[in-house]
Amino acid sequence: MVEPSLNSKMGVAETIIFFVFILQGVWCGYWSISLPEKIEALSGSCVTINCTFDINSEYDNDLTDSAAGMWYKYDNLVFDSRNPSYNFKGKIIGKLKSKDCTTIFYDVTSNHRGQFFFRIEGNGGLKWIYKQKSALIDVIDSPRNPTLQMFKDAMEVQVQEEVLEGSSMCLRCSTKTLCSSSPPTLTWSSTDRLHLNDSSRLQLDQQNQTEIISDLNFTATHLQHGVTFICTITYQLQQRNITAQNNITLRVQCKNKSV
Repeated sequence: MVEPSLNSKMGVAETIIFFVFILQGVWCGYWSISLPEKIEALSGSCVTINCTFDINSEYDNDLTDSAAGMWYKYDNLVFDSRNPSYNFKGKIIGKLKSKDCTTIFYDVTSNHRGQFFFRIEGNGGLKWIYKQKSALIDVIDSPRNPTLQMFKDAMEVQVQEEVLEGSSMCLRCSTKTLCSSSPPTLTWSSTDRLHLNDSSRLQLDQQNQTEIISDLNFTATHLQHGVTFICTITYQLQQRNITAQNNITLRVQCKNKSV
């Protein structure tokens, strides 16, 4: 078997390096977009499409503050940032010059249900519709029930609803917000009308969606045995308020015997 010469080895290496640079030129600074695959929207509320994009680097100078963003539902133009009242009322809340196309649509109806594609237009030859990826909006008539979890002591998840008297407890109610500009409220109540102290906060989940969380912290006593704790989510819409609930019933054991 003939050993390849040093020159031939160098030729192979140079060829590999050449193709690496070619691939970098193809994938770096090219047309790409990041969108959530599916978004749930509440009828009568608003919906946010988290969106970032990239363009071919040769058009970087054409992406200025005067750039416009458009949304197509399937093949039909439904939103144009140059005319926010056009068809679907909304606003691009991201900065297009920074390649942030995050958009909010107001007054959601069943007409918002469908597949959405983004288009960018700037100066010169910057005109591109991102057909390779879309966001699917699904419109629901009522919100999902909030999620309830029970933790004890050092935030250990408690699967069963039976706890030991004296345990430090946390009941957590959470839900994804379907309208970032007008998030819902979470409120606690109980069947025995106990005095409840809760704390609420907003945070981003792993899908970069805004989530509202309300924690109810207390020390378990026999007074809470058999009490049902109820978490209610309320959306304030233009015409009405709409709610959904979830609940959990506590069983408290005395340290020496069952209650």
